[in-house]
Amino acid sequence: MVVAGTLLSLSFREVFPYIIILSLLYTVSLVLYRIFLSPLASVPGPILAAATGWYEFYFDCILTGQMTYQIDRLHQVYGRCVRISPWEVRIQDPDFIEHLLSTTEHFDKDDGLYYRFVGAPKSSLATGPAKIHKMRRAPLSRLFSKASVLQSVGLIDRRVEELLSSLEEEASTDRVVDLSFALRCVTFDIVSDFCLPRSSDKLLQDEFAPDFN
Repeated sequence: MVVAGTLLSLSFREVFPYIIILSLLYTVSLVLYRIFLSPLASVPGPILAAATGWYEFYFDCILTGQMTYQIDRLHQVYGRCVRISPWEVRIQDPDFIEHLLSTTEHFDKDDGLYYRFVGAPKSSLATGPAKIHKMRRAPLSRLFSKASVLQSVGLIDRRVEELLSSLEEEASTDRVVDLSFALRCVTFDIVSDFCLPRSSDKLLQDEFAPDFN
């Protein structure tokens, strides 16, 4: 109580130096932890990237979207596995996909990333912990079985035929076709066939639904 009373009696000018010292100690401790004690400390990469998220902010925001190209340069220097932030590792190895998506491995997902993407924290897609995700996904498992997928081949074939037909129609005109629009439309139509009461039929719209894209 005496200590608390003493602290409350101090003016802001008297307390401010202590705030600065504590902030510096916290920052230095955090940086040292990230560089030397973090579970990612052994992953190669720039020290600045390991120490602070401002490294990624600089290339993404100050240099306007250059982080993607910087990551490629980092792979050339550090190899297939590189640390790009205090909490992120980038792996450039196609063989790792089998390990990442293996049914015997269970990785927790980044809660923040999937929540921002989906906006529904209790959905199976946005669920971070692997154990909880498994329980929420269980009712949908039969939809991803081999038999269920084979039953849907006809539906997918129909959408692909629509895509080819639309491309043939566009080929008879002088317009330039944006294939990213076409692929996005066929993907969205297939997903809506599976997940929505009625299809969106984006492929049937002129010029592959530029307003949608």
